[in-house]
Amino acid sequence: MIENNKLNMIKQLFDRAIAVWKEHGFITLIIKCILFLFRHIHKYLRPIVPNKEAGRINGISVCGLNTKYGDDIVPWSTPGARPKYKTSEYDVLRKYVQEGDEVTIIGSAYGANIVVVAEIVGNSGRVTCYEGNPDRCSNVRETLEINNINCEVINGFIYSDLQNESAYEEIVKESQVIHPSSIKTGNVINMDVQGAEYDIIKGFSKSNLPETLIVQSHHHHDFSSFSQEELLSLINEKGYTLVEEFSGPWVSYGYVFQLNSDRMEE
Repeated sequence: MIENNKLNMIKQLFDRAIAVWKEHGFITLIIKCILFLFRHIHKYLRPIVPNKEAGRINGISVCGLNTKYGDDIVPWSTPGARPKYKTSEYDVLRKYVQEGDEVTIIGSAYGANIVVVAEIVGNSGRVTCYEGNPDRCSNVRETLEINNINCEVINGFIYSDLQNESAYEEIVKESQVIHPSSIKTGNVINMDVQGAEYDIIKGFSKSNLPETLIVQSHHHHDFSSFSQEELLSLINEKGYTLVEEFSGPWVSYGYVFQLNSDRMEE
């Protein structure tokens, strides 16, 4: 019975190959065969390849990825090699963060953005990171250690009046809850919080508004209860002007805001 199933599978593959050849030509058939082979190697061979301690994001060593030896050279997409991961975010950080700045990062991803910012601000600056997921905090600390970066990483879930707390219930159970008005801020805040950005910004007080606010919006997530227009209106009410929009791989909606001069004087 098993042998018959194998023979039937081989016959089906052969029939499909013949059909592709007749309809699209020999070159297309070769391309499809190569892609088919890669998919199956990725599915069955990659799981038995030994793990690496760190993956690579935009040339930065990071911890927390499911990284295997060979991920950075094989011709298919793997979770352990992301050469273009959020490149637009990193470009914006390099543009708006300056040496000596005090920067707060809310939502750490794999910590690569912290490495970028810390290298810019130097010893005269300061970087503080807030991350709600305790496992991700551990990964970020390891990332900072292997990159020789000094940064305070705080395991805390930031919200003031989250309308859909159940979406974050498991993370909230394992993290301290921090009100937005209590976080450490400085010149710049970079925020990527998977749909909690509206609530966090709503909770900012006048005393902890940064000069530059960089936000990746996730209003399209199912658990988000706000629209893009509502988010932009809220930030405008806080005294900010939109100066740049950005997008790219893993970034759908990104915004850069500058605090109006009259609010800085208050």
